[in-house]
Amino acid sequence: MTGIAGIWDPSGSGSAPAIVERMVRAMGARGGVTRVRSRGPATLGMIGPDEASVAFDSAASDWTVLDGWCVEAAGPDAPRAEAWPASLRGEFAVARLSDAPSRLCLVRDPTGVRPLFYARVGDVLWFASEIKALLADPRVPRAVNRDGLAELVGYRYVSGDRTLFEAVRRIEPGTALLVDAEGASRTRYWDLPYGRPSPDLDRTAMRGAIRREVREAVVDALRPGVTTGVLLSGGIDSGIVLALAARERGTSILAFTAGSPDPRLDESERASVLARALGAEHRVTPIPGDAFARALPEAIAAHDEPLHHPNAVALHLVVREAASRVGALLMGEGADSSFGNRSALKLFLAGTLRGLGPAALWSAAARGSAALGFRHGRALAELVSADPVTFTLQSNLFTPAAVATALTRATGLDAVTASRRAWLDEVGGLDPIARLLRYCQKTELVASFDVFGSMLAAHGVAPAMPFGSRRLQELTCRLPSRTKVTRRGVAKPLLVDLARELLPGEALRWPKLSFGFPLAAWLRPGGPLHPYVELATGKDARIREWLDPARLLEIVAENERGVGNHGEGALFVAVNLEIWARLRLEGASPDEIRAVAERAART
Repeated sequence: MTGIAGIWDPSGSGSAPAIVERMVRAMGARGGVTRVRSRGPATLGMIGPDEASVAFDSAASDWTVLDGWCVEAAGPDAPRAEAWPASLRGEFAVARLSDAPSRLCLVRDPTGVRPLFYARVGDVLWFASEIKALLADPRVPRAVNRDGLAELVGYRYVSGDRTLFEAVRRIEPGTALLVDAEGASRTRYWDLPYGRPSPDLDRTAMRGAIRREVREAVVDALRPGVTTGVLLSGGIDSGIVLALAARERGTSILAFTAGSPDPRLDESERASVLARALGAEHRVTPIPGDAFARALPEAIAAHDEPLHHPNAVALHLVVREAASRVGALLMGEGADSSFGNRSALKLFLAGTLRGLGPAALWSAAARGSAALGFRHGRALAELVSADPVTFTLQSNLFTPAAVATALTRATGLDAVTASRRAWLDEVGGLDPIARLLRYCQKTELVASFDVFGSMLAAHGVAPAMPFGSRRLQELTCRLPSRTKVTRRGVAKPLLVDLARELLPGEALRWPKLSFGFPLAAWLRPGGPLHPYVELATGKDARIREWLDPARLLEIVAENERGVGNHGEGALFVAVNLEIWARLRLEGASPDEIRAVAERAART
């Protein structure tokens, strides 16, 4: 596992090498060996586990530092600096410094498996694999991005190039940032190829192409000389990855699973069935409430921002145990949005129902069934009556937009959704399902790669995301939307076809199970997370200036009464935000935050 960092400073400050050394050492979990070199206005640094991992030729005309792996598919002699990023294939965050004239090119891989952040103040620009490395220089401001708070509460993360730090930006997937004497400019060198359909393939040919590309993506992710395991759930995505990895390695491969204490949400038994059938050595890490509560500040510290998903805490604990045995972990993340997720299936169902009769008729029937006590009546009414854009924006919304705006004192619902709507507006000509899947890939997939990757990096383990493969993404984006859902209520049917070839039959018969934790109960009085609620609602809470204290207390009371889904939404975000503020804005340690929370709960 490696990390990169650097500074572009035209003033030629002599302190840059010492600052970059401090920046790379802030990512110390990635290794203990560092290398820093300066030339002209730029200073580049790397950190890794050994000398070989941080080697770069400082005598060459171009210097390159790399996190991850990449190959130059088009060869090393691209005629223009702008053309170089498009020639790269792999999972990478890379910086290349060119001479005569001096130019720095920062590039993130096409689908965003490896993160890359930067900050700019005046003519000085910092970049790094992790935000904490940027903050190692006190000149980088730590002010909060207040414009992103409403979106954070609604969706649990800030999308696009923004972060929760006003001065820090992320380089988006498939994007290069060019820095020279004239300033900085961004270029999107690759994008998801929706709207460019594949050749007219029949179902058999599609299955064959998918089988080849998924296998090649797994093979690429199995880096030579690196002991690699698989993060295994009970679903088909990680099961396919494990099956192909086991076939390729030809020996027992390691698989790791988190266990939830809630049997309704626990996938560990299913994962054990898959592991046995595929010949994998399997380890299950139970995650009881007290372990989750203890690890929460550690996980937020590792991510540098509030957590997008509570499952990141479980991943943090699983990887901590796996790190002594593996150097990389393969994950099944990315399959849903590529092959057709459940939101796409619901959108397809809504369109089908509207085609059978007026939307008003279906909505009236659904409202009537809700009044009679049928659980899904209201959801069906909302589904049928919502236009595709509204449905898409709500598909990954964890806190109702009205609650998010009230809690953050924002004006208008656009404060929550505006930045995301842009992803839909720029491809208005696509069919609704393609627009939804592209939106998911631009938002929640990138957020998942970011948070899950940071959990692995915190333990020196490299992430490997086969479903984030550029070639696989190019194939799936060009498949017709009709191949990603079925009238029988099946999402990602082409991937299900592959699972039938690779996995035991029971894996295809298991009903959908969303792994998770009983957060709403854990956040109530007496629950393991309740001390953090006391911390976030106390008189000295750091979030009082960002979130309305009275509305937050109402949300706490509603959660205690079992009203709303605040455990997964607003209350979870508020607790995250309070811990994050103390960690990243004030420099408190996870141990200090736990101690303060426990004192707050006792008083």
